[in-house]
Amino acid sequence: MMKQCKRALSCTLAVFLLFAALAVVPQLQQPAQTAAVSLAEKQGLQPVQPASESLALSAPKQVPAPQNITPAQVAELIADEEDFETPPAPQDVVELAPGLSYIKDELFVFFAPGTLYPRCRSIIEEIGGTIIGRQLFFNRYTVRVENADIETLAAVCERLQAEESVVFASPNISHEIRSAAVTPTDPWKERDGKGALVDNTKGWSESKPDGSNWWLEAVQAPSAWENNGKTSAITIGVLDSGFAVSHEDLKGRISFPDKTYEEQNRGDSHGTHVAGIIAANPNNSLGITGLNWKAKLLCVDWEPLSGKQSWDTDQKMYLGFIAAVMGGAKVVNFSVGATMTMFARNPFLKFFHQLSVKLESFTYAYAMASLLKQGYDFLVVQSAGNGSLDGLSVDSKMNGLFCSIQDDTPFVGLLGVKKAEMFNRIIVVASAENLGSNKYRQSVFSNAGDKVDIAAPGTNVFSCVDPDSYGEKYDYLDGTSMAAPIVSAIAGMVWSINPKLTGPQVKAIVCDKKNTRYDVADNTDVNHPLKNTYRMVNADLAVKAAIATLK
Repeated sequence: MMKQCKRALSCTLAVFLLFAALAVVPQLQQPAQTAAVSLAEKQGLQPVQPASESLALSAPKQVPAPQNITPAQVAELIADEEDFETPPAPQDVVELAPGLSYIKDELFVFFAPGTLYPRCRSIIEEIGGTIIGRQLFFNRYTVRVENADIETLAAVCERLQAEESVVFASPNISHEIRSAAVTPTDPWKERDGKGALVDNTKGWSESKPDGSNWWLEAVQAPSAWENNGKTSAITIGVLDSGFAVSHEDLKGRISFPDKTYEEQNRGDSHGTHVAGIIAANPNNSLGITGLNWKAKLLCVDWEPLSGKQSWDTDQKMYLGFIAAVMGGAKVVNFSVGATMTMFARNPFLKFFHQLSVKLESFTYAYAMASLLKQGYDFLVVQSAGNGSLDGLSVDSKMNGLFCSIQDDTPFVGLLGVKKAEMFNRIIVVASAENLGSNKYRQSVFSNAGDKVDIAAPGTNVFSCVDPDSYGEKYDYLDGTSMAAPIVSAIAGMVWSINPKLTGPQVKAIVCDKKNTRYDVADNTDVNHPLKNTYRMVNADLAVKAAIATLK
């Protein structure tokens, strides 16, 4: 009976929220920007600048559960200009569909730049809300509205958006995110069927990539390494599901934005595998060889686990992104996505997923625009995603986060940041598999579509894993999660050669067809319906193109 009621509510909600979501889009393009600017002018204010010490590196301060926080506590936190959040209780997470939920009685309100706290508080109180969280960077408040189901929250958001000071309001919706010439001396050993460690590199050959190091050969990393003398140190941000800091091949490579992020990290093989692809220590007679020999990794474990990690939902991901960029990362890798919790063959459930990633894209677009407005330059690399829960490769724009930012996404083009400045700082990466003799095709699981910029090896990629949870130090993993860090590592090499380049210029070099050698053909499997051909990223040609910019 409960499932039937929930399904009925979800059907009603689907129509209501779709109308609400679509209705705000026209309001949040140029007219919204004008409204925000005019409001600041009326108040004689400049856009709010965040306190870098509280926002650049740290997670929000934790306060008691929403029902226990007092107005006096809120006032004190506001006066101290501190970010704070009240983590949702498990019983407050209400499932709308598999992998898609909302937080009961909660909504987010984004106020226009320059809107002062008294005005924000007044508007929130007018709708019967209570402030239970704030983030200065977004001028965003988390609001509790007592005894409000999802339809009530959506109606309150629609009312809020009629306010000139409010740029956007939405229920706190979240979906589940899942994670995919110079010869180094590293042994590249793996266990054979008898448990013995054996070398399976089959040598080093860029003309015939094969063995456990094929993914480096396919992008001509050995030729790129010939120019390592022209590269320099660079920080690459990695947001993933935890990192084995003490791994023998990652010692000295991993750091965190601050002590809080370090304490929230839990070793996990996915994040460790990604880290190894980018920056495993070369020529140390251990394990494997990372692609970028001078990269330092600034890591954020986004996984919402119990215990040490208490701040939850999507805010952990975008706060980590902000922390990484403000902490010095020029390239930020996101080997994550949402389509693996999506039922692509079920129109009813697919709708909720579409709505969720649409709302999610609002936040990431605003984060990008805000960072660019403050003078930060960066490049985001995200995996295209590994298909749907029911086994179908889908359009990568359904993969959430930066993949889902579209021309009509609110905040795109706002804050005086042109759309091109945002889109040209996002690289979406598909996965390629090796057919032999430098012939490649898209992995059957790899998402596709027009949002994909480039492809990289993503099937049978050998890298580091967490020995504590995995039982081994190295192993093969498949996924677009493995393809994205290859591109991130190459982008880091390009930028380190000429630090004067901009994010869009680095993307142009990495993704330019002239700087690639091989096609990644379409996969004609019935479960890979989108028809696209991409180019394989090439480290050697990208590095040489970067060197040419110095002349």
